[in-house]
Formats: sequence, C-alpha cells, structure tokens
Amino acid sequence: AGALRAARNPEWMRAFAVLVLGVLAYSLAAAALPVSAAWYGPYLVALFGAACAAAALLFGEPEWRSELPRAYLGVTVVGVMVAWDAVHDRPLPLSMLVALGIAAVTYASLLARQRRARHWTASAVLLPLVSLGIAYASAGSGEREAAVLALWTAFALAAWRVERAEPDDHRAGTHLLVTGMLGSLAVTAWLWGTPFGFVTGLALWGVAMATLSRNEASALPLAGVCLPLGAAAISAVDQLASRSAYSYTPFLTRSSASAFVAAVGIGIGAEILAMGDGAPGRVADRPVRLGVLIGFVILWGRMEMAQAYNRDLASFLLTSYYAACGVGSIIAGRKLGIGRLRVGGLILALYAAVKAVVEVTDIGSILLRVGSYAAVGVFLLGAGYLYREERNAAPAEVGSSA
Repeated sequence: AGALRAARNPEWMRAFAVLVLGVLAYSLAAAALPVSAAWYGPYLVALFGAACAAAALLFGEPEWRSELPRAYLGVTVVGVMVAWDAVHDRPLPLSMLVALGIAAVTYASLLARQRRARHWTASAVLLPLVSLGIAYASAGSGEREAAVLALWTAFALAAWRVERAEPDDHRAGTHLLVTGMLGSLAVTAWLWGTPFGFVTGLALWGVAMATLSRNEASALPLAGVCLPLGAAAISAVDQLASRSAYSYTPFLTRSSASAFVAAVGIGIGAEILAMGDGAPGRVADRPVRLGVLIGFVILWGRMEMAQAYNRDLASFLLTSYYAACGVGSIIAGRKLGIGRLRVGGLILALYAAVKAVVEVTDIGSILLRVGSYAAVGVFLLGAGYLYREERNAAPAEVGSSA
C-alpha cells in the first residue's frame, strides 16, 4: 500500500511498470518454491496477485484504479498455473471461496470507471478466466464443471446488466459476449457425452443469446450468438459424417435429428435478430442470415445423400441434389430479391453439371447413369429459362414505368 501511495503521478508510467514487474517477480519467485501443505498453499500466489489488485483499487492512484488492478490480475495467471494441478485434493468449498474472492476483485476492477482505461475489452474477455481457472480445476466432474461455468456465466450476465444501466454500450456488449462464450462452455461440459442433447443445448443457448443481443448497440454480442449456433452446426455435421457408409436411411437417423435441431436453432436465432433494432441484426443482415441458414441446409442434405444406400444410387442422388439445390437457390434468390443467392445457385447448378460429366460415368447402372444426365439437363434448362425470363421481364418493367 505504501508503494501504491508513493506513486502519485499518473503520467509517470515507469512507476506503473515498476509496480507490475515487482508483483510479477514476487509471483514467479513464489511459484518456483514447493507448494506448501497448509490450506492456503496452492492458492498463495493467486491470492497475492488478487490482494495487490484489491489494494490498488482501494489505495492506488485514482487515475490507475482501472488499469493497475487489471494488470495485477493478469499477473495472477501465474498463481492459476501453480494451483491447476494442486487443487484436486483440496476441499471444493475452499477453492470456490478463493475463486469467488478473485472474481469479486476482477469485476470490481472491470466496473471501475476512469478517464483512461487501456486494453479494457481484452481484460473483460480474459480476466474472468483467471478466477474461473481455480474453480474449474477443483470441480473434478463434468456436472460440477458445468455448474462452475454456469455460475461465471451469471457473473458476466450481471455485469452486462450493470453496464447497460449506466449506459455504456461497448462495455455492456463485451460482457454479453463473455456471457455467450462461458454459457457455451457450460453447455459443453454438461452435455458433451450425449451428442443429440449437446446440439440441442447449444442451439437453445444460441437462441437465448440472440434474444439478449437483438437490441444491443454494440455488435460484439453477435459473436456470442454465432459461437453456440456454429458449434451446434459443426457437431451435427460431425455426427452425420461419423455414420457408416451405405448403412443408413437418409434423414431418419439420430444424426439427422441433430442437424434438424441445429437448422431450427439457426433459423430462430436469425429471426430473433431480425426482429430487433440493434447492431447484431444490422451486421448480420438479411442476406447473411438467409445465406447461413440455406448454406447449412444444403450441406446437411449433401451429407445425407453422399453415402446413402449404395455407391451408384448415392452418386445419382447427390448429383441430382446439387442440381435441384442450384435451381432452388435461383428461385429463392429471385423471390427474396437477393442477387448473391441467385449467383450461388447458378454456381451450384453448374457444379452439378460438371460432377455429372466427371463422376457419373463411374455408375455401374445404365439406368441411373442416364437418369443423372437427364436430371442435370432438366435442372440446367430450368435455370436457363429462369434467367431468360428475368432478362425479358426487365425491359417490360422499364416500359411500363415510362
């Protein structure tokens, strides 16, 4: 406290550096010593950093009451590394008490308002992980780990509410981003062993985050929406890819149910963002939202067709599917007025034609081979007709408006 009071000039950055480097040196020296058998042994280095941060909050130079405590808490990472392997045999309530104390100092530092608060965003994202590391390492089981992560999710959510009441849009958005990240980790820890439940939990959390983020002035919470929904989609695709080839019925497996849930989650989350007037909905505008949903649905169908029934039938179904999706995308792009979707559909239809020429020759069945060529030809004729109709409609609209 005496050193903190002695450094009275906030512009003297050398004093700031000396204070932080001093705490770092003490922490590294303590970490090099054997861990004490006393109750405080594994936590000593972390508690030292947290105590220095608390002292900086109470006694430090007023201009540094945001930056200096956060710097000290960054040094506390050394203590987390010391405690990570040593807290497993310590009572969980003791570890939680230490972690909650560090978390209280962390959020007090993050909520402090000063004219200068450099690197605040990075601190808000990373520093809660310091206290979380101690609690998580001592949890021991999946359910306890999920409970710990859920508790820290609640801390970030409470900080979001506090900053939103100020109001401070950037700080509130950052805390909501952390809420999305930690909540996704909590769902992962809780439901990792049940693939369908895991996808369902992530999809529900993504929808919940979209609901919280829809009116936010900051675009940062959009990442907190994309993380769980993207993870749900990736997990569903991984489940689809893990099925044995030519031994399943398309769209009627548990993996198909996971993909359906992921698609519904993406669709509902996109619709909720569209209903709000915040920055997340403006950044992820209508073409982006529809493009992501349609892209995932097309990928899902591709995974269903790629190894369905037998090799010949799968090649026929996949080629026809690409052509149908291409023409469908062109039609949807025209109806919705999204040019990029029409272009994507045309590319997909042309890819189906190339695939028919290159791969369908390997199909042993003459009937399926001819059917593949015929299906692609019909879909390409449809795509050409749609574009011809669009060109003919444009002059007519110009003439009627004249």
